[in-house]
Amino acid sequence: MRARSEEKILNTALELFATKGYKNTSISEIAKKAEISKGLMYNYFESKQALLRAIVSKAITEGHDLIQHAMEDYASPILELEHLVLDTMNHVKANFQFWKLLTSLAHQQDILSSVQDLLEEQKKWGVQKGIELFTKLKSPNPMQSAFLLGAAMDGIMLHYLHMGNEYPIDEMAKALVETFTHPDSIHLG
Repeated sequence: MRARSEEKILNTALELFATKGYKNTSISEIAKKAEISKGLMYNYFESKQALLRAIVSKAITEGHDLIQHAMEDYASPILELEHLVLDTMNHVKANFQFWKLLTSLAHQQDILSSVQDLLEEQKKWGVQKGIELFTKLKSPNPMQSAFLLGAAMDGIMLHYLHMGNEYPIDEMAKALVETFTHPDSIHLG
C-alpha cells in the first residue's frame, strides 16, 4: 500500500513539475491531484526538493539497472553493447510518458541545480561503464567511443520522445548497434 501511494505521488509530482514547472507547483497541488492529504504527503516526502530528488533517483536507478543487466548478463562485449542499446530503447518505449516528462524537467534550470550532485555521480558512473565496455571491445579510443555511443542514444531517445510513434526508434536502434559492431567499425580493435 505504501509503495503504491509513493509511486502515485512520484508520478503526479513528475507530471506537474514537467507541465507547470517546478517552482510553480506546490505540495498542496501535488497532494490534491494524487488524492491524498497534504499531511500524509509529508509522511512520504519531507519537502518538494526531496520529492524531486526521489524522481531523479528513480530514473538513475532504472538507468543503472539497464546498464548493469547489459554488462553482466551477456557473454561477449558485442552482445553487451547490443543489449544496452536495444534494452534501453525498449525501456523508453515502455515508459514513454515517464521519460518525456523527465526530459522536460531537464530543461528547467532550478531543477538542475537542486539535483546536480545526483547527476554528476550518474554521469561519472555512466562514462566509466562505457569506457569499460569499449575497452573490452578493444576500441582504439574507449572514451571517445563511449561518449559517441551515449550521444547517439540520447539523440535517438530525444527524437522518439519528440515525435512519438512516427519516429522509427527500433530501426534507429538496430542501425546504431550495426554502426558500432560492424567488423569495419572504428570502435572495435
